[in-house]
Amino acid sequence: MMLELSVSVLRKGSAAHLGAVVSIKSATGATTEVGRFSVAGEQQSYQFNIARALGREASGSAEVEVALIDRGGGAAPANAALAIGRAEISVR
Repeated sequence: MMLELSVSVLRKGSAAHLGAVVSIKSATGATTEVGRFSVAGEQQSYQFNIARALGREASGSAEVEVALIDRGGGAAPANAALAIGRAEISVR
């Protein structure tokens, strides 16, 4: 099972190394980090293997959370923002 995610940068802010943490929240309420990425361009696509995060709940629903971080350390700038273009789970 793969999470296919596309993001666009609205504002990068002052972070030299802006990134994001991607997590899945299952129907039971358990939240699991499935990956991280660095923001390098205006629009990017990523794939994350989420089979372990969803386990037996593969046929249920889940929420995707994308939280901004400063990969260089510290908090992400308050004025940084991403837009999620697509978040889709596919079974392969």
